[in-house]
Amino acid sequence: MIGSTDKNGAYPSTDPQTPENFAATLYESLGIPREAHWQDAQDRPNFVYHGDPIRGLA
Repeated sequence: MIGSTDKNGAYPSTDPQTPENFAATLYESLGIPREAHWQDAQDRPNFVYHGDPIRGLA
């Protein structure tokens, strides 16, 4: 089980997740490495994802 909610299922009680974590889980499942990035016009790295994969789903 990954987390739990209140009695109404409205709010997380334990192990709340973010959209960034969900996206990171999908990217990791697709084999996209955490270091994946592209360079902008000023040669700065822009990383594909910033969250942490949700353990137990990936």
